[in-house]
Amino acid sequence: MRLREINYFSRHLSTLINAGLPLIKSLEILQGQISGKYLKKIIRRISVNITQGMSFSETLQSYGKTFPALFINMVRAGEISGALGEVLRRLSEFFGQLSSLRRKIRSALVYPLFVLTAAGAIFGVVMIFIVPTFISMFEEFGTELPFTTRLLIIVSKIFQNYWFVALLVIAGIYLFYRLITRNIRVKRKVDLIKLHSPILGQLIERVNIARLARTLSTLLRSGVPISGALETTKSIVTSSFFQDGLDEAMVRIREGESLTDAFIGSRKFPALFITAIKIGEESARLPEMLNSIAQDYEEEIDITISNLISLLEPLLIIVIGAIIGFVVISIFIPLINLTRII
Repeated sequence: MRLREINYFSRHLSTLINAGLPLIKSLEILQGQISGKYLKKIIRRISVNITQGMSFSETLQSYGKTFPALFINMVRAGEISGALGEVLRRLSEFFGQLSSLRRKIRSALVYPLFVLTAAGAIFGVVMIFIVPTFISMFEEFGTELPFTTRLLIIVSKIFQNYWFVALLVIAGIYLFYRLITRNIRVKRKVDLIKLHSPILGQLIERVNIARLARTLSTLLRSGVPISGALETTKSIVTSSFFQDGLDEAMVRIREGESLTDAFIGSRKFPALFITAIKIGEESARLPEMLNSIAQDYEEEIDITISNLISLLEPLLIIVIGAIIGFVVISIFIPLINLTRII
């Protein structure tokens, strides 16, 4: 299920339950409001299971591929504490913020991807349809061609005769990357390289820490035990570097260490994040401090994205300008030589 659908489901169900309606009645009303066939079908099955005696969290567990572990664990905590409506409201807020963060990252990638795709398409058209016209002209007059023009002719012929090979190579590289990153050792190395890359590494770190802090805050507020909260949070974090850090922290917590000492001992988390946890533990306001640090990191993500776009714009202009310059020079130098001959 998409984040937007989970957000919608959580928000409307929390509103109905907080209004005093029983869970079964709330699900029936929600089923009538939803237009999506798949979600409507799931809600109907959930209602049937609850009517037959299953708890809400138990029936959600049977649809583990539809609902994330975080959602199921928080609902279970809400049932135990008797605050299901409030927990669903927090889930709605959480998935709304997670969806907003994902949109920001995607919007940052739209512009450079669009420019690169458009530039690639234009370059392909020039190589396949325009350059061959000039090649015929040059061959007709038997003009001696400079190196850049000969190179342009080679590129043009590759585009004309082997364009499908280029597409297969690109698809092959993508599939190969997806395949090798399924290996945990390779994924760890790739994630480490990403994390140490300029600007992009900062963005990856801030996105993961923001997700970690936001998720942990939401789970702890809902009464989920710290060990279970960390295990669930691990599924939200995307970088294997921080996932390993959470594994190490969980081991240390089981050995009796505090959350602060556990994160310090893992040596994988930034000082600002650890300081916020320390203050939260000492003041007995850990969920609030985690929520605050998540907001700080989300603001820094906006700044990092702006910096990334500011860096990409001139870089794209330089690359596209260099390609255009290469094509223009490669065509016009022989043309100038032709005019001298004529």
